[in-house]
Amino acid sequence: IAVSTAFLAMPRMSVTGGIAYVRSAGHQELHAHVSSVLGSATMPERARAAGVGLVTWTVASVADAEQLRDAGVDAVICDDPAEVVRKLGP
Repeated sequence: IAVSTAFLAMPRMSVTGGIAYVRSAGHQELHAHVSSVLGSATMPERARAAGVGLVTWTVASVADAEQLRDAGVDAVICDDPAEVVRKLGP
């Protein structure tokens, strides 16, 4: 059975740089800090085009989770997952 891996990017790393590293290292996902993704609707598209899953961490509000979902991120790592699921659905 194959094991998928992800790269956990530090907050100051750009999503573009993270995508490049993920591809060169053979990972399947980039776990980018929320500050690198919020407000940049093109980042999920760039990750998808590169064949990289994009997950954001740590999402502190339902509003941020909603914005990220609408932008197309694959998943969010959040402070209150039960509240995010309750408000936005699974």
